[in-house]
Amino acid sequence: MSVFEQWGFIALVMILAASGVGCSTDSPSAEEAPPVRVENSDQPPPTPRTPEALDETVKTMMVEGQKAFQRGNYERALALLDSAQAAAPRAPVVFFNRGRVYTALNRVEAAKEQFRTAIELDPGYPEARRRLGDIEYQQGESRRALQLYRDEAKIDPGAQLFVNIGMIYADQGKVDSARAAYERAVALDSTDASAHMMYGQFLEEIGELETALQHSQTALSINPDRPNYQFAVGSQLFQLGRLEEAAPHLKQAADGRLLHYPAQYNMGQVLMRLGRDQEAERYLARADSSRQLMDQITNAQRVASQNPGAVEHWIKLGDLFRQAGERNRAVQAFNRAASLAPTNLTVQNRLGEMMLAEGNTQQAIQRFQNIVQADETLADAWINLGLAHAVAGNCEAARRAWNTALTHRPGDATAKKYLAGLCQYNAQ
Repeated sequence: MSVFEQWGFIALVMILAASGVGCSTDSPSAEEAPPVRVENSDQPPPTPRTPEALDETVKTMMVEGQKAFQRGNYERALALLDSAQAAAPRAPVVFFNRGRVYTALNRVEAAKEQFRTAIELDPGYPEARRRLGDIEYQQGESRRALQLYRDEAKIDPGAQLFVNIGMIYADQGKVDSARAAYERAVALDSTDASAHMMYGQFLEEIGELETALQHSQTALSINPDRPNYQFAVGSQLFQLGRLEEAAPHLKQAADGRLLHYPAQYNMGQVLMRLGRDQEAERYLARADSSRQLMDQITNAQRVASQNPGAVEHWIKLGDLFRQAGERNRAVQAFNRAASLAPTNLTVQNRLGEMMLAEGNTQQAIQRFQNIVQADETLADAWINLGLAHAVAGNCEAARRAWNTALTHRPGDATAKKYLAGLCQYNAQ
């Protein structure tokens, strides 16, 4: 089994690389936008309206919907939001949160409509314009996104908002404006790790490595558990020729982000230069594997986007993300499949596996039980149900489930292995 397949009960991590912002190092032109000063905006701040009051029942629905959203149970979250809207049809919070769910499901046009409705109901509703701006930016509409961010700055000028503004200016090659936006971000909240990280990425892109390293190290000191932050510090130390210092940071990044090609490759290069050839070869081989898997994911994303109603493509994409250790993205893909085919038992089984992997054992047990009630011949679901029971310490129930799996798939190696190896301490 390859390292990418060992996703089971390991703490799965987000794999997204902290990418640079691609700025020009040329001097600013006469047409370059001035540094961000929202107080000079042409339009006055939106006038907030009094939001519709929520009774306790609706508040409970919203809380439960948020819990479902955080667990990746988007069907449940949407159902609760529908109920909340029926009780409070003009509450902007309902539409805002539905927009968040649609964004997670990659239903971006539906998400945009929900955020716009939240703004119509309450022009001063915080974060809605930023969410809209994020979608526009992802769709390549930088000017539209920038205007939405500027409007949001009149309502809630947070650090992350100015990070986003800095990214757009950086993309446009407007170095001074980008720098001003990033500096505004870290000034607004000096403890915001991602603001320091993105500022460091920007400074690295324009060649200010020493200052970039300072901000990256600040981000890492605030949030030392992020592999992306370890990679940024290690990569910048590597570029500065400080190989011994770079190695431990790159190792943590490479081991924590199996899919991230630059982390694997840079670690291999550092080890080569330090004369640790055998270790280097291992990381360079892993880099090749990560690049191949990333190519598969990119292709699967393209196919799924071109065939948005085809459940099997979303399942395949989810399986690839899971293989890569990208739990959140795997759950998003599986939930997209579930939204298209709620009764598809393969999708439900995948979601149960993800619940089990993240420690939601009782929810996983319930999901697997629902699956085998719908189709008692599904051996994979019986095996997973047994595994969930074993994790919960219900060894008799686990053995019954695995034996049932064997009645439907005689000789199954996985069921036999679990029966022979798990729960034996409690065997009669």
